[in-house]
Amino acid sequence: MIGKLFEKSQTLITSLTEKEVFKKLENHSVGGSLNDQSLKIFFKGKFNLEHHEFRLLQVFDYGPRNQIRPEIIGFTELTGDDLTVNLKIRLPKELDVLLDFAAILNITFLIVLVLVPLPEDIPKRFFFIGLPITMLVFYLMCKLFFNFKTSDCITIIARIINARKTNFDSVHNLI
Repeated sequence: MIGKLFEKSQTLITSLTEKEVFKKLENHSVGGSLNDQSLKIFFKGKFNLEHHEFRLLQVFDYGPRNQIRPEIIGFTELTGDDLTVNLKIRLPKELDVLLDFAAILNITFLIVLVLVPLPEDIPKRFFFIGLPITMLVFYLMCKLFFNFKTSDCITIIARIINARKTNFDSVHNLI
């Protein structure tokens, strides 16, 4: 439900082969078989060369803005002399479920406020105005942080595999 707000896609084009792309991404991933101690680790992930697919999660860097870490699903396909890497970036399903639950909880609380009489000294309009505004600000801040994180991830992946960005999906990028 809410998770559709947190999706972005990006196409990267590189002159590397598919094996080279997977090898470079593995070098910068936790658990990659080709890790070199001198390389900075950016991701943890799974690579499937047979299905031309990889899944990455950014490694936590433990700052207040850095707790939303997008799931990156990449598909590769050969187009002429270049390799196209299609990235689909979204929230992990666990976080998507949590945001859906928070939205349902807020709506349920507003419905309960309508049905249950409050004492006269507590104005209902405070809740009817305050709760939706708080929920909206919360989701806008999450979307803003998600956009920052996805832009960082795309830039890092593009640098790792020496790719150029094309076909930026601005529809899902709107706040």
